[in-house]
Amino acid sequence: MNMNTKPLVCIDAGHGGRDSGACNMRDPARTDDDLYEKHLTLQLAFTLKSAFERDGWRAMLTRESDIAIPLMTRVRIANEGKANLFVSLHWNAAVNKKAVGFEVYHDNNSARGKSMAEYVCKEFSRKYPDRKVRGVFPDNQSQHTDLTVLSRTAMPAILVESGFISNDEEADWTLKNMTGIAECIVKGMQAFYNAWKVKPGVITSANTNS
Repeated sequence: MNMNTKPLVCIDAGHGGRDSGACNMRDPARTDDDLYEKHLTLQLAFTLKSAFERDGWRAMLTRESDIAIPLMTRVRIANEGKANLFVSLHWNAAVNKKAVGFEVYHDNNSARGKSMAEYVCKEFSRKYPDRKVRGVFPDNQSQHTDLTVLSRTAMPAILVESGFISNDEEADWTLKNMTGIAECIVKGMQAFYNAWKVKPGVITSANTNS
C-alpha cells in the first residue's frame, strides 16, 4: 500500500507555552514536583503517535514542543493536512480533589464524532475495568462550551480527558499508564475508522465533521 493512502490521524496536544492548562501543585515547597497539563498532553501525544505508526498509520502533531498554538491554527493543521481523524488530548481538574474518571467529548452535531468517542471509551473500559469512565459527552456540556477543535475540523474529531490531574492518585496512575491509555485511544479510533471508512477531509453536511 502506498504510504500516502494509509489513514492519517492528527494528534493535538492541548495547551502549551504560557497556557499551562490544569495543574497540580503537589508540594508548595518544591516546584520541580508540580504537574502541568501541557506537559502530560505532549507526552501522551508522542506516545500516541508512536503507537499509531507501529500499526501502519500515519500520524501528525499540532505541536512538538512547549509552545502556544492558537485553536484555529490547530484546526488548520488538521484540515490542510487532510487528516482522516482528529484527537485532542487533555487532562481534567476539579475543586473536589476526589474527582476521577476518563471522558471523551465530541461535537454536538457530529454523529461520527460521537461514535468514535464511544469506541474509545469502550476500549478504555475493556482494558481498565477498575478505573472510572465518566462517559461520552457533546461539547455543549463541556465547561468550555465551545470546543473549536471539535466544531471546526473537517473530519471526525474527539477530545479526550485522560483523567483528573487534580487528584494525586489518578495523576500518578495516568503517568504510569501513558502507553496503555494510548493503546485504548488507538484501538478505539481504528475500530471506528474500520466501521466508517472515513475519507480524508470529506465534508458530509453543514457541520464539517458529522
